[in-house]
Amino acid sequence: MILCATRWERGASETDPRADSFLRVLALLCGEWLEQELKLFLPSATSPSLQRAMDYALADLASATQAGAIHHAAVSERNFRRLFTRETGLTWQAWLGQARIQMAMGQLIQGRRVTDVAADVGYASLSAFAKAFAQTAGEGPARFRKRHLAAQSR
Repeated sequence: MILCATRWERGASETDPRADSFLRVLALLCGEWLEQELKLFLPSATSPSLQRAMDYALADLASATQAGAIHHAAVSERNFRRLFTRETGLTWQAWLGQARIQMAMGQLIQGRRVTDVAADVGYASLSAFAKAFAQTAGEGPARFRKRHLAAQSR
């Protein structure tokens, strides 16, 4: 569709109803594709207290808790939640979940077993890990691992 759109001159949508219709549909589809893009960016913080909390979590994702993060940030729970959301755009739990999935992706690409990875990044059950992983990656962890290992062996 994108290549097809190049057949019209710039500004053609203003005079050609077919071009206008086609390009509007293309714009809507591109918007949907961007919304479905994998969220692989892990926001950081500029605040030293929040950076300490993030460093604490990243050092051991399996045992990281919000209470531990608050302790390392040395701020009140209310302040922590407010600051964290303002600086990252995510709640602590969403950020931690994203960090865990990203770490898991790295370990799976290295060929580690799915069950080992799930435990290493802090999931108590394999089914919870598989569900969270699929929501982020668009495929299950075993399929992700298999696809990346096959690509590496070519």
